[in-house]
Amino acid sequence: MTRPLVSVIIPVRNQTPLVLRCIQSLRNQKRLGEIILMNDASTPEETEILKTITGVRYFQNAGNEGFVKTCNRGAKKAEHDYLLFLNSDTEAYHDMCLEVMARNLDDGAKVCGAKLLYPKNDPYRAEQTQHVGVAFRTDGYPIHILSNMPADTPATNVRRVVPAVTGACFMTPREWWNRLDGFDLKFSPGTLEDVDYCLRTTKLGGEIIYEPESILTHYEHASQDKAANWFTREHLGRNFQYLLQKHGKPEPSDRYWFKGV
Repeated sequence: MTRPLVSVIIPVRNQTPLVLRCIQSLRNQKRLGEIILMNDASTPEETEILKTITGVRYFQNAGNEGFVKTCNRGAKKAEHDYLLFLNSDTEAYHDMCLEVMARNLDDGAKVCGAKLLYPKNDPYRAEQTQHVGVAFRTDGYPIHILSNMPADTPATNVRRVVPAVTGACFMTPREWWNRLDGFDLKFSPGTLEDVDYCLRTTKLGGEIIYEPESILTHYEHASQDKAANWFTREHLGRNFQYLLQKHGKPEPSDRYWFKGV
């Protein structure tokens, strides 16, 4: 029986050196069906470079639509049954990264996230954990589980069900994506749309998995447009309030901090 292939959707706004490194790390991935490059109004100079990249399906937005709208548009272009939304500032460690994530979807999971590490050249956090899943504080705010831990910390190497995973590396079946109608556009241009998708998934009985055998470097926020930073206190506060209005305050997740299971 043929297993579903993965459509990798990469929203891009400038930062072509990062984009090229990300795409190169995907070339030999098992289960890779296609790479979709969504150019979200890069400069004319960088757009010309992006257009020359071989082995990708290239699409260009008419204007700067932001992460949420660009992901939703990219999903409509995808030709395969599994969708992986991937930040352009990531780099796969090995050629099984997609395969081990996809296996969780094969087994019925509705969302799967990977282990994301800070880069080797980070002066303070070299190859420490940036993401091993998302859980909730007592005030309901979502934060990364066991962040800034050495990559070989046992608790970070446990495959587990988690409340949410980050949209920086986020795999979901196309059928489930269509059922949920993608990311909620009210979170545009970006932030917390991934958490909202996961909360909606849980409410419908879907399972969210953190897969530690899929490992990527994440140059955190390196792909962010410096002239239009979404990670401001005002924007995060607005989206967090909308998240609370939509779902209520999520249950605190203390067990993830202390037990790692």
